[in-house]
Amino acid sequence: MSTADYFEFSEKITRKLVRDGLISRRITDDDLYFMGLLKRVWTDEWYVAQMCKRFRPEKRAVMLAFPDFNKIQRYILNSYLKLAPGVKLRVPAVVDRIHTYLGVTNYDKADIIRIRQIAYNIRRNSNPKMKKDKMIELALLEKTSLFT
Repeated sequence: MSTADYFEFSEKITRKLVRDGLISRRITDDDLYFMGLLKRVWTDEWYVAQMCKRFRPEKRAVMLAFPDFNKIQRYILNSYLKLAPGVKLRVPAVVDRIHTYLGVTNYDKADIIRIRQIAYNIRRNSNPKMKKDKMIELALLEKTSLFT
């Protein structure tokens, strides 16, 4: 059993902890202690709520509704969500923005189209007060449709 299994950390989280220099590649006793503290904090609702307070409500909603979205995907989603009514944003323009602002070339257009559809679904028939609830609802729908 790996330490990632023992502490219920995904490989992705473990790699990020190593990359950020928070734990070593060869897990030590100090790393195990640190990971135990992290698990305690991450699984306690009070700590999580306090950490989430630091973010604007819209950002919190996106992070909770789409936890698997990376920085680029959140950027794409927000680009479409913040469009004024009637304004269109074409996929090639989003590709250019991603290259200009995030330094990524040749981003997958299919992913942009998928995220654009999510944004359009959120915007459709939702007033600003309901937008956060709609995001969470659509995220749940997306997860169920991806795995069926």
